[in-house]
Amino acid sequence: MVLVKGKQTRWTHLSILLGTFFAILILRILMSLSLVKLLQSLCQLICTLEEKNMVSILHLYYARFFSHFLHDLGLIPTPEPFVNLLTQGMVMGQSFRFKSTGKYIRPHEVELKGNIAIHRDSGEPVEIQWEKMSKSKYNGVDPEAVLKEFGTDSTRLCVLSNVAPKTDRPWSNDAFIGILRWQNRIWNLVSEFVKQKKLHTSSQTTNTAELKQIDLEIHDARNYFLLEVSFHMNRTFLLNTAISRLQGFTNALRKVSDDSICNSFEFERSLAELVIMLYPFAPMFASELWSGLASVASKNINFQWSSGIENQKWPEVDENYCPPMHVKVNGKDVFDVRLPMPYNKTGQLTTEQALTLVKKHQDFDHLIGSRPLLRHQLNIYENYKVDFEISIADKKLKKKQRTNV
Repeated sequence: MVLVKGKQTRWTHLSILLGTFFAILILRILMSLSLVKLLQSLCQLICTLEEKNMVSILHLYYARFFSHFLHDLGLIPTPEPFVNLLTQGMVMGQSFRFKSTGKYIRPHEVELKGNIAIHRDSGEPVEIQWEKMSKSKYNGVDPEAVLKEFGTDSTRLCVLSNVAPKTDRPWSNDAFIGILRWQNRIWNLVSEFVKQKKLHTSSQTTNTAELKQIDLEIHDARNYFLLEVSFHMNRTFLLNTAISRLQGFTNALRKVSDDSICNSFEFERSLAELVIMLYPFAPMFASELWSGLASVASKNINFQWSSGIENQKWPEVDENYCPPMHVKVNGKDVFDVRLPMPYNKTGQLTTEQALTLVKKHQDFDHLIGSRPLLRHQLNIYENYKVDFEISIADKKLKKKQRTNV
């Protein structure tokens, strides 16, 4: 038996050596054929790293070990196998267990009396926790039941909203309330636009000055929210923040009166782009909205109305858009200052120029006045936003501290 085991071990070692040899040979052939692009690092790795699950952690070590090994041999151009790593959180379920024994019980066996949970039969105190879903803890949720009740798009929006991808999410159907209300607001917004378009006639006149002011406000809101959504989807991966900005964009468009939506070029463009930005999160819902918009669309707006929403280009920020600079005093947002330059040239702004713009604002004298500036700092996030932080001596805070002493 010992000899047989020894033969099997030798054959195992031989197979590993042969496999490694042929792998290196194939890689050298790829390199010789100038197929380096096939061996570039992955742009994004999405995985879950649980503390108790060593397999999910070890596979990262294995990937980095082999990548560094092949890079040292000159077979691949980069040592790291992944450019970015996103560790997503877990969906947590509400579990119930006895405080005395720690035994888990089913949810229907628990009775809630205010903030206190007890066992229905024995009256024994029950502890409520949010934990990883497990059959043994009776805190799992059937995905098919959720999809059947709320639909695929609403469920996807609920999973992605409110909580950052890296954070654990306590699962509750109460989160669907806000999502369903938002979807209803978008549906009513598009429905009202289609209705007004069909009722509108070319003989109806509008106030030109009022319409121009509405277009300016929508233009500003459109570019602001587009910058926010694009930034968080492409760079921070905070999809919950992107959805929150889409909700803010929806509220901004709902402020436009019914008499103006038919004649406003910016409103129609912004409404169509809102639906396009919604498409990655709720494709079927967005497709229905797009069909309604396409039925009454204006030809002077540059969209492929005859094609589906999946063929539309992602919106771009207008080159003439001048973003606001957010001013903070002692860590609190106080006012915004409109910059005199486009968003893609904010990198040319200096601290002295920014301070001059801040001092010219109408609220500067009221909030700061003649008090000395202890510190001021300009923060520029390229192609995104600009912040200006000011620190001053807070007289109210000092007076309060003296009183307490």
